[in-house]
Amino acid sequence: MTRQATEERERHILATAWQVVCWTGSSFLKVSCLLVCLMMISVLFLAGYQFLLHSPYIRLERVEISGVENTIKRELLEVSGLRSDMTLLAVNLRKLEQNLERHPWVKSATVVKRYPHSLKITAVREEPWAVVSTGGLFYMNRHGDVFKEVEPEEPVDYPVITGEFDDEEQRDRNLKLAAHVLRVLERRGEDWMKEEISEVHLRNAGNVSLYFRSLPAMVQVGVPDLEKKIDDLNRIVEHLRDTQQVEKVTGINLHYRDGAVVSFKRG
Repeated sequence: MTRQATEERERHILATAWQVVCWTGSSFLKVSCLLVCLMMISVLFLAGYQFLLHSPYIRLERVEISGVENTIKRELLEVSGLRSDMTLLAVNLRKLEQNLERHPWVKSATVVKRYPHSLKITAVREEPWAVVSTGGLFYMNRHGDVFKEVEPEEPVDYPVITGEFDDEEQRDRNLKLAAHVLRVLERRGEDWMKEEISEVHLRNAGNVSLYFRSLPAMVQVGVPDLEKKIDDLNRIVEHLRDTQQVEKVTGINLHYRDGAVVSFKRG
């Protein structure tokens, strides 16, 4: 009885071992088949991708650019890296947008593929709001960002930003302040202020000097309560015009909390 039990246990062990071998072999075969299938799919995918990369059915034939003038359109096409032998599939949209945004007159660019043969480029043009004088002349947008140097043939009929720019951090801080002053003038100033502002001079501690074409005086103002001070300036200038004293004014100091000091020419 003991011998039979021993033989029975050995047969059971052999049967179990055979089942493990069969299961392992079956699993290995399944995994191998799966890997072969995946490799075949990958090869087919790569072959299909290579075919599409050179397929005439989605070849790039038209590039539409909007948002900028023709001169900038031609320059954008030159820096885009696009070629007539490319297909739409070969165009990397993000990289193309980054290339276009390197153009100094382009604030942002969006590119959309229009299958089978077109690219649509929408560019947002930078708009000068002032000219910064710091080792040269540079255009500044309404957010206080300098975006390009002014070329000799380009217009400079904008407010000029001058002042103390000892380092890049101070320059950025002062230009943001200048943009804030111009926005306040745009929002709260009278028409003559918005149209005739010629210079914003920035000094330490947030002090600003304003110059207007029709007002022969330096206007000194601080950033705190700037909107109220602009209202005060308008009332002062209106009174000076009513009393025909505008031409005699040399300075208007608005740093005082409850008023202003107006300086006149002698005699």
